[in-house]
Amino acid sequence: MTYYRRKTVAIDSGKYAQKMYWGENKLLFENKVEEISAKSPVYHTIVEFNGKLYSVAGSGEKNWDASKDDELHQVSIYYGLTRIGLNEDCEINLVIGTPALKFRNPVAKQSYRDRIYNNGKAEITVNGKKFNLLINDVLVLPESSGIIYQADNYEEYSQELIGVIDIGGRATRC
Repeated sequence: MTYYRRKTVAIDSGKYAQKMYWGENKLLFENKVEEISAKSPVYHTIVEFNGKLYSVAGSGEKNWDASKDDELHQVSIYYGLTRIGLNEDCEINLVIGTPALKFRNPVAKQSYRDRIYNNGKAEITVNGKKFNLLINDVLVLPESSGIIYQADNYEEYSQELIGVIDIGGRATRC
């Protein structure tokens, strides 16, 4: 039996940017993803997932789909997990935000969780390097609340009512 260490990653998968937090590690990149038909030097980052090719983080199109329950957001999240500094010998617990309407809809919330959980594993290739992500669990919370789990003094506030103000990229897009 192989022993894996578990890591918890808080994710704010925004329409404009992908933000991830794991301990002291932070990652921010533009949430640009598009399916492409072939590899090309035009694309800075190429991800292979489920037999498809994607351009990610800087050379793709922004995904303004408010539901976030699509393969483009899934690829962006998995790509981010390969970039935040996790070792390949760990299981990942994800705390991820979802729009309030989806959070209040049990069917939509479960669908989003299942997509990101992906039966506990995701095999992707980033610029030719293969990654096998082991996902232990996915906790879906209202958008922006995942950051609370990464606070240094989380236990101090764990039983408190906390307000978070999130002025997202879509709201401030000019």
